Amino acid sequence: MVGGISPPFRFAAGYRHRRRLAVLALRSLAILLTLLGAFLVQRDLDTLALEAALWNDPGTTELAARFDHTVEHRFGLLPYYRGLVHYTVEGRSERRDLAFPALTTIPNAIPFVVRIHPDDPATFCSSWQQHTRGQRSLLTGCFALLMLVFAAVPWLLARAFSGQLALLAALERDGRAIRLPIVAEQTVHEHGTRTRTVVTVELAHAGRRRRVHAWFALREGGPCRIGGAAVLALWSPQQPLRALVLRCDLWPLRLAPDVVAAVRRRLQEALASSPPGTIGPAAAP
Repeated sequence: MVGGISPPFRFAAGYRHRRRLAVLALRSLAILLTLLGAFLVQRDLDTLALEAALWNDPGTTELAARFDHTVEHRFGLLPYYRGLVHYTVEGRSERRDLAFPALTTIPNAIPFVVRIHPDDPATFCSSWQQHTRGQRSLLTGCFALLMLVFAAVPWLLARAFSGQLALLAALERDGRAIRLPIVAEQTVHEHGTRTRTVVTVELAHAGRRRRVHAWFALREGGPCRIGGAAVLALWSPQQPLRALVLRCDLWPLRLAPDVVAAVRRRLQEALASSPPGTIGPAAAP
């Protein structure tokens, strides 16, 4: 028993439960974004392939056409063409919707014509679509990379929460309480009001160093400080480059309020004269 805390440690059920739900939700989101991106990219690739096949088919007929369109600039930069295509097949007028992106504006000098199959006059490919084929392929590739980034963010966050769950499991087996000096501290302001504090501690093991950032809401009391320049944390030799910095009420340890008060008093007495990184016989990583 060190400073009134005796391992193995037990943690509040809600703390672990929220992280498990976060892992499930974030991984599901990452998978959903990946599948959605794959569907949209494959749809665009299929469209480009069908257009190329129709345009290069020797059995098609080329017709003069008119494109009544507007040009929108997405993201304030990329032109997006949208409008109605008019052409005549065997005396019958056809009007078809057409919309496609581009990287640059299409010069007016490029004639607008369409190619169709005589037996399927409603399906066409225009010269402007073929002119922007390479640009649209590049945009599809950029979109695929963007969707991968969007999917990677929740996946990496899920890994971080999984690491926290692994740390909790290790602390329950052989965790120990240690004092870690604060190497950096920052206060977060929202609308001019101090809302959170971020403390940074550093761990070292086998020649490697890793900084751990812990966020605390000020309304909940902030971190459990020891002597003002250090914080109380839980550490396990199974996870030597991770640590769980405790809140001032020793959250997320599962302790009764009267026990928390007694533990904090004993910790202050036990740690007041001990060097940073140790509590009693327990050595820092």
